[in-house]
Amino acid sequence: MARDSADGQWQFFSDANAPLFSGLYIRKILIETDGTVWFATTFNGILRYNGAVWETLTVSNSGLPSNEVHYLAQAPDGIIWAATSAGLAQFDGQNWTTVNSSNSGLPSDLTTRIAFDKAGGMYVGYETATPGTPGSRVAVLRGGVWTELLPPGWENFPPNDEPDAFIVDSQNRLWFAEFYDPGVYRYDPILVGTEAPDSAPASIFVTPNPTDGLLTLHLETPLASEASLHVWNGLGQSVYNSIVPQTAGTIVSVDLSAAFYILKACNDQL
Repeated sequence: MARDSADGQWQFFSDANAPLFSGLYIRKILIETDGTVWFATTFNGILRYNGAVWETLTVSNSGLPSNEVHYLAQAPDGIIWAATSAGLAQFDGQNWTTVNSSNSGLPSDLTTRIAFDKAGGMYVGYETATPGTPGSRVAVLRGGVWTELLPPGWENFPPNDEPDAFIVDSQNRLWFAEFYDPGVYRYDPILVGTEAPDSAPASIFVTPNPTDGLLTLHLETPLASEASLHVWNGLGQSVYNSIVPQTAGTIVSVDLSAAFYILKACNDQL
């Protein structure tokens, strides 16, 4: 392994000066803001290098639930997450905590990918316990609730048993590919619902969209109940909330001139 330093000089690592050896399969490299480097390996846990000292983190000397670590990601709050073959593991700087199908709504313990958006959501890619089993391969944790996402046209047979190339873009959309076959999927949480509504959706229009100033919501049809209106900024921070009346013809105006925002109106119909 080689690293290009700030002064333009290459620094080389091998089994002579690092815990690297033939057959060590590194799946993901994660670099923290302080320069600490994390390496996810397929069978040997996690390697961590702070610029001077190497550490090997395994089931025997840490809180990792498995030495098969497929992916690493850092959450907006700084916590390090590892996708392992025995569930997710999070490290808060001091302690490890395991999140699996037994203690949460995680659909599978064979986790392979992790990504975070700017609205407080965590996406997890996974394999099913039985390879090729029809069903979703992605789940999102939002507001403490896990929701499984089924990509349209997803091929359910063993070579395509997990998502790959997992990333959230600047508009909070999740992108991923099938592991072997060509095909890229994009999931937009603003546009795509994850559950079928219990009743017919209400007719609500938002104009202008996009906007750099005043946003107007116009309710065309009456609601069965009051709806809550929430606005988040690009960091996932709540900046506005109110109640939308049930009456048809209701107009609500919100000033969005300060920054990029995410807006959501919700009740049983929305």
